[in-house]
Amino acid sequence: MLEKFSKNIAKYCFGFFIFLYAAANILVTVRQYNVGENIANYYFGISFLHIIIVGILLLLIAFVLRQQKIKINNKYLLGTFIFACIIVGLYWIFSNYPYLVEVDDAYNCYRAATLVGQGDYGPLGYKSYINTYPHNLSLVSYFMIYTRLFGENATTAIRLVNLIFVLIAYISLYKITDELFHNDKINTVLIILMFLSMQLVFYAFFVYGNVISYSSALLSIYFLIRYLKTEKWQYLLIAGFAIVFSIAIKNNSLIILIAEIIYVFIHMVSHKKWMLSLFIILTIFGEIVTTNGITAFWANRSGNNYDNALPKICWIAYGLNYDERHPGGYMNEFEVYHHDNGFVAEYTATRAKEFINGVLTAFKERPWLIPRFYAQKFLVSFANPEYETFAQYRELPQSPFNESVISGNINDALNQIWDAASTVIAIGLLAYIIKRFKKITLLELMGGVIVFGGFLFHMFWEVKAIYTYQYFMYLLPYAAYGLVLLFGKKKDEGEAA
Repeated sequence: MLEKFSKNIAKYCFGFFIFLYAAANILVTVRQYNVGENIANYYFGISFLHIIIVGILLLLIAFVLRQQKIKINNKYLLGTFIFACIIVGLYWIFSNYPYLVEVDDAYNCYRAATLVGQGDYGPLGYKSYINTYPHNLSLVSYFMIYTRLFGENATTAIRLVNLIFVLIAYISLYKITDELFHNDKINTVLIILMFLSMQLVFYAFFVYGNVISYSSALLSIYFLIRYLKTEKWQYLLIAGFAIVFSIAIKNNSLIILIAEIIYVFIHMVSHKKWMLSLFIILTIFGEIVTTNGITAFWANRSGNNYDNALPKICWIAYGLNYDERHPGGYMNEFEVYHHDNGFVAEYTATRAKEFINGVLTAFKERPWLIPRFYAQKFLVSFANPEYETFAQYRELPQSPFNESVISGNINDALNQIWDAASTVIAIGLLAYIIKRFKKITLLELMGGVIVFGGFLFHMFWEVKAIYTYQYFMYLLPYAAYGLVLLFGKKKDEGEAA
């Protein structure tokens, strides 16, 4: 009874998201035109070139699915994709500047790690970046390992490890799809979609926690699915460790932990596996101890108090930032106010509440602003084909070719391909939800629950396309399944686990 009820709730919520996503990615074009400020432009209308590219991609997928004489070995195809990721990633890492530009979160965390590793706790002290954002202490601890081991080559080492995590993410995604659907055709289309949307490879250059966190979360989901199918405890333990590590590196993955707890709870009640309550408790406890324990450790070492960090309500205020250039995005007003007023969290929280009340008053007086604002916020986060891939670049690369990749003709071509891929994925998602709606199983909806949770969270929290990219990855298996339902033969459709 609980599984059936949960499945119905999940499939209707996911279906609602898919129709929003499909409308955004089919009917609207989004372009990021200022990579330094994460500013995007969006407008209705589809170019003729876009239609042609989408048509070619759909014909290619249909041809692959309909040709029975062509036997595709998915292991070789996946290996080819992994090899392509390695080549692109290595080229991008070694052909661009090895150091970090002195701005933003990545540099601040890396600088703190370097100095703390040398015994200088100044970057953890009063009026520091870390004092404002102590949740990044886990990332500082992680970076410190590299700065101690590799010295001046630490950024390159971090990027190379990031590339390894990129490969883990794609392999995990493939394995998740295989576990859920057991269908070679779906796996083939999935790899084609991965070829058409390789933004994550470029994120390997980003010396921050996104790639590691997203990859660890995908790995956790894979092992949780393995547990739910086999009930072998070792899979559950790996899933727990992976998601706690993911959250420690980047706390956005809390959404995924919530989804995992929901699934474990449903399995526990439905199958009367009451010992699973111990896993739920230990995982939550492990996450709290890991994040708070690291903060307490560095507070003790540095003699600093992190009780007056920037209040969480500020991120809700960011999420209501009605800046048409980047609605729902970051603004430094509260950080500046926090610094100027002695890091008193209560003062900053009051300022954030005043801002939120002002926006809500404007919405009450002009209610037509509400759908407009949230539509724009959704577009720049879920319909940006670049997903802020190059937003971390603040200086021109070392060659005209790399400059073109970031902001020139090659960038335009990449955007055309990624935008067309987004449309193809949207078509596949629509086909999946329409043609398979009555047969959907609760287990196969796990990715959908994660996506819907991320969508709800970022509709009231600060949003960036780089944050929502991890949810985009969970959509690929469903899109692949939908395209098989749309273009494959009857025997290709298979059944989900």
